[in-house]
Amino acid sequence: WKRIKSNVVHIQKASYTCTLINTYILATFLAPQGNFITNIIENSEFVGYCGTSGIKFSLEPRRSQVEVYSTSFSGYNDACNSGSYGKPLNIGNVQSKKEYDMPILSNLTFDSNIAHALNIGTNLENRNIFIEDHDGTMNPSGLPGFYVNDAAHMTTFIDTDLCSPGLNNQALFCENTCLRRIIVDTGSRDDYQMVVASETNSAKVFTFDKYITFNSANTQFDVVLPLDNYNVHFLRLPEQEIMVPPAVTFTFDDETNLDDPPNCEHITTASISFGCMQAHEECSASNECCSGDCSGEGKCM
Repeated sequence: WKRIKSNVVHIQKASYTCTLINTYILATFLAPQGNFITNIIENSEFVGYCGTSGIKFSLEPRRSQVEVYSTSFSGYNDACNSGSYGKPLNIGNVQSKKEYDMPILSNLTFDSNIAHALNIGTNLENRNIFIEDHDGTMNPSGLPGFYVNDAAHMTTFIDTDLCSPGLNNQALFCENTCLRRIIVDTGSRDDYQMVVASETNSAKVFTFDKYITFNSANTQFDVVLPLDNYNVHFLRLPEQEIMVPPAVTFTFDDETNLDDPPNCEHITTASISFGCMQAHEECSASNECCSGDCSGEGKCM
């Protein structure tokens, strides 16, 4: 930090909590990273200038991800001579964790909507970045929506006509879009791919690999989807047999980490169906999806 003018700055090492309350910061707050650190900023003011960042944070689990409440940002939209702007909120890939959640941002204000308030850094292509702008104060359109990283696994199911480029080539802001994160567990360490298909638009299909996942046991897929209905099936590698593993379960990340669901109409359990694709039949004994009939033994003929 270059300068701090504060009524209360509280860092409680015993419980590994960093809390800023009623704080005036000129320059940058770099959120500490670690498995047992909680970063809370509330009732504070950030004043920036050309090229500066307000809050820098990375991919952290809920217990150590940054939380920002009732805080204002000003000065970051003062353009540099180059025409670029500052970055009130800046997410980057610094000591990123395998298990991670998005920051909690509530009741934030910005001095104008000339530029985007959030910057998504580089080297996040294989992660899920989805940050909700509840009331449209973080983007130039003034409409609610989500910031996402510009990667195929994030954009395939989004109506990209609603998206515009963010502060760099890594970010998109998608207005009037509602996203929710779903964790799909196959219950198996077999090498699967997961095929997700929109039931309302046959052109929207994406095959997920397990590397887009936070689970070290390698049984889970980590997916972010907009409102729609979806069919999900699996390919067992290397043969690419179409399968439906017998113990598939799924949960919504906001239910397990005690976040609130997104503040818009979002997918629910009724939006997802697991089963064979059209014109295929599931054979009970093998859990295969067959383009022909099943044999008497419950396997593909």
